[in-house]
Amino acid sequence: WWSFTFRNAALYILLMNSFFSSLAPEQTPLASLPLQCLRAACVDREELDVRMMPVVVMNVRERQDRQQHMASLLRHLGFQRVAFPQTVSRSEVHEEELVEQGAVLQEGIKSLRTKFGDDAVRPYLAHALSYIRELESAVSSNLPLFAILEDDLVPAFEPSSLLRYLSHAISSLPPTADLLYLEYCWEACEDIKYSPDLVAELAPGAPVEFLGIAQAVKPACTGGMVVTARGAKKLAKSLRPVFHGIDDMIPRLIQEKKVEAYLAVPPLFYQSSYFGSDAGRRHLEMMQRGQATGIGNFHAIVLPACHKELNPVVGYGRVLSWQEAEQLRNSRVF
Repeated sequence: WWSFTFRNAALYILLMNSFFSSLAPEQTPLASLPLQCLRAACVDREELDVRMMPVVVMNVRERQDRQQHMASLLRHLGFQRVAFPQTVSRSEVHEEELVEQGAVLQEGIKSLRTKFGDDAVRPYLAHALSYIRELESAVSSNLPLFAILEDDLVPAFEPSSLLRYLSHAISSLPPTADLLYLEYCWEACEDIKYSPDLVAELAPGAPVEFLGIAQAVKPACTGGMVVTARGAKKLAKSLRPVFHGIDDMIPRLIQEKKVEAYLAVPPLFYQSSYFGSDAGRRHLEMMQRGQATGIGNFHAIVLPACHKELNPVVGYGRVLSWQEAEQLRNSRVF
């Protein structure tokens, strides 16, 4: 199933230009958007109009091409409350000052330098500080939820389906949820647990392109996520002082059970190689701009959603309700 879905997403990415020239979702009543799902729960659920959800894009200041791409993409998807806040520039990052101020741990700088090299330290710290700033802004604004996206995303589905799947995923979240990953990579998909209604009334082998949500284990990448009010408060507190890059800090908090996170299965967005990397990571030279041998000349999915390519849904069957989830601690249902 994952292999089929991955190929399906790749096809949609190749057809992005046709998506952008299609009818914008804001011109289509939400009720008429198609839902390609066989579960009865999908039909009866009260869906959220995600087009009005606040969306924040973490755009690298120097990359106007990325901003133009995301502005066009989100407009054609139908999102109406999109913001591109002023992010922290790497030139504003002074490691010693940040350590003295208690904003960054010295151990965090050492970890970044060891993992990614000297050139990656300031970009990663700038991104983390920008991320935290937006979380704190959401807390002060009392936002019930918002989406925070990076600036190199491409959709995994055509616009109307993506909106409906996103609405269903958010509506499926339990009240204790902090995060919903819309994009992720290297997840331990063999260990994830699925929502109780995810496999209900679904025949074995049925061709369903969107399954719903699953409880996250240790996803890498933070290209796109929805953050709830409680999640924003937790993250704003737990990410200070910065002890690594965002892609490492949030998974660590998930593994330590300090944050309750969920995944859209499969991802609704992927990060594209087209724009290259601005993070200065020495192990991703192939994604650096200007590299003749690189892959940054076309849209392509670089990192897989799962650490292993497999179908994580072993069997389909009726599962229990949310209230009975405690009894399923050792099962594949959360």
